Amino acid sequence: MELMVPADSLIYEYSCVYRRLKERLVLSNNFEDLNYLIEKISALAWYAWQYHPGIYADPELERKLLDISWAMFGGRENILFLSSFPKFALPIPTNKRRVLHVASSVSHIGGHTRLINNLVKKDTSSCHSLVLTRQKGNIVPEWLVESIESSGGVVYCVPQEPPCINASLLRHIAEKYADIVFLHIHPDDATPLVALAANPVKPLVFVNHADHVFSLGTGLVNTVACIRPWAAEFSLNRRMAEKINLLPIPLEFRAEDAPSREEARHTLGIADESVVILTVASAYKLIPDGKYNYFKIIKKLVDENKNVLVKIIGVMPKDSQVIGCIPDSRIELLGVVESPILYYKAADIYLDSMPYPSFTSLLEAVYYGAYPVLQYAPADKLKIADDPGIHGLVRHANDELELFDTINHAINDQKMRREVAKNIVESIKSNHVESGWNAYLNKIYHEQISSSVPVNRANISTEVKYLFDSDDLESVSAPNLFLLNKDTHVVDFLYSYSRLLSLRDLMLSYRSILSCLPNLKFGRALRNFLGLLFSKIRNGSRYKFF
Repeated sequence: MELMVPADSLIYEYSCVYRRLKERLVLSNNFEDLNYLIEKISALAWYAWQYHPGIYADPELERKLLDISWAMFGGRENILFLSSFPKFALPIPTNKRRVLHVASSVSHIGGHTRLINNLVKKDTSSCHSLVLTRQKGNIVPEWLVESIESSGGVVYCVPQEPPCINASLLRHIAEKYADIVFLHIHPDDATPLVALAANPVKPLVFVNHADHVFSLGTGLVNTVACIRPWAAEFSLNRRMAEKINLLPIPLEFRAEDAPSREEARHTLGIADESVVILTVASAYKLIPDGKYNYFKIIKKLVDENKNVLVKIIGVMPKDSQVIGCIPDSRIELLGVVESPILYYKAADIYLDSMPYPSFTSLLEAVYYGAYPVLQYAPADKLKIADDPGIHGLVRHANDELELFDTINHAINDQKMRREVAKNIVESIKSNHVESGWNAYLNKIYHEQISSSVPVNRANISTEVKYLFDSDDLESVSAPNLFLLNKDTHVVDFLYSYSRLLSLRDLMLSYRSILSCLPNLKFGRALRNFLGLLFSKIRNGSRYKFF
């Protein structure tokens, strides 16, 4: 249901600023410099990703990307590729179905990279390759490289060239070395869309891994692959998706490598009588907001239950003050643990992170025997109880009081929590691990390769509807570890992109959005203006009045 929001609300401010920035940076651009335009679209998408403007996809940006793609590749030979990479070749076989995965970047931690890795390992009938558009010299996990190469494919990091050159390279790779392309890109990564949207050379599958935030691309692909049922309906209603497929998170386990519960607890020095509560999450998912305070909850639990230990993977001790961690000898911040299997096996209860859930980690912990406790009363877009692996077997508590009752019941009833966990394991196996999951993937292959009908994107709508519903309000209130000062979000954004924006764009953008910030005092506005000016001079690059 659409809501009326006051003009002084945060979401109204974000929406107003977004529209002013779009008009200044993107819509007024006349295609004189395609590289610059692509970079500005990415910058604007980053703003919408971090500061929710009331939309989850923008047809005006999608149309602009499509127009750039047609300008570069519509009915023409890929001349830019031929001139930039005359001897380019990849050793990819042709005797199997060739699946090309395009991701912005990958890392040793996080469910996003594991999703790619597990998909590759579970689909043994295909040759998988991975192209990374923003890896920038960061190390690709060895286990991911091994999975890709074992399938017959390669991992390739595009060079740090201008967007048009990289788009031409990516288009060539898709055209020559793929039968289908899966996009696992960041919400602000425009280059792959420019490369592949116009006159599409291969079917495009957008993997909707960031289904709770704004992103580019869902209106420019053949299908949007959603990891949970809620996201499927939402993508049709608010992401411009013409077609959706359900593709639950793939999980890969080797039972022979897993220690027993007793062995894991002995290795970690955990007493038999202790009840271990585990959470695995990046730090930003635990930052308290007006509704949730994860650390107050666990502090109360350890105070009331002397046999409870809390282990938190993914949060460094140095983050404790920022995220509001309350010191306690039985609350342990473990930082990054690349292979957390010992902790999964040792855990009795898995308490999901809040305000943001950690979906993959929850499924993995439950598979290894932990009793799951979901966050209470989440926004619709953060509900995970409808996942096919746990649907009907576990639910979200209605409030914090019921959450405490659920956890305390699990702490004191070992038999109950083990029986529930056992039932959920069988459902997870059927939908995330065994052949049942492959059926979801094979359906996409059949529809998009065997019987695919080319997508006509020429008539893509450019009407933008800013709908402020309860999910939008939750998006604005959700915290971000790197963006804690809401009063300066516009200046922070412009500082971040001062190297990219021309001096004229920088100054005019700031001037155009001042009216959206009625509470900004004149003195502070002037200091911000001068700071942006000096930042541009110091950073150099693009001084021309564009």
